Amino acid sequence: MKMENSKQINVNNLKDLIMKKIIFLITISCFAYNCKAQIVPVENLYEYLEAEEGVPEGTTYIKDVNNLFDEFLGTWLLQNDNKNYTFIINKTTKTFSSGTLKDLLVIKYKIEDLDGTILYDTTLLPDDDLKNMQGRYFLEGGDTYLATFFGPNFNCGEYADIIMYIDGSSLSGNQLVFHLRPNPKMVAPSECNESWEWSFPKTTYLTFTKQ
Repeated sequence: MKMENSKQINVNNLKDLIMKKIIFLITISCFAYNCKAQIVPVENLYEYLEAEEGVPEGTTYIKDVNNLFDEFLGTWLLQNDNKNYTFIINKTTKTFSSGTLKDLLVIKYKIEDLDGTILYDTTLLPDDDLKNMQGRYFLEGGDTYLATFFGPNFNCGEYADIIMYIDGSSLSGNQLVFHLRPNPKMVAPSECNESWEWSFPKTTYLTFTKQ
């Protein structure tokens, strides 16, 4: 009887030892993964790009850790030059071929005339469709965001950088300031009709109001 009890105790001790080793190995593995993985805040990406060094080796996620994107999210409206503009801004996460994740803003938009006729609309397209404005990074200071715009007349040179920021000082509430900067390297092919127009004014800062 004592022998059986002794065996039972040894078996229980062995089980406890095995479980402790398993927990220890899991803990070490998690610690090693976290040491290897590296998260870069989205507002710090500009510094690495300016230094032309790229993000640190081992970076797995360029993440909106401080929720800087939140104030941009939602629906924004503007009436300008006999047109109604609607922005729908979402946050999405892109996976690169290297496996690195990156949080970014996607700006979907709709342009209508004053009668409600839709002139151009990307609001129903998937986030990764290049007809949407695709976010890139915050500029120095972390307030102004840079995105890329491929317009409906892209083949004729409608390609630009977009800068935008939130103006919280407005009496009417938060407003989104938007500015289009055409790429000077884009030259319209000779077959393009010179009468085509940019989707957004090129020389002014546009102020959208949150719906």
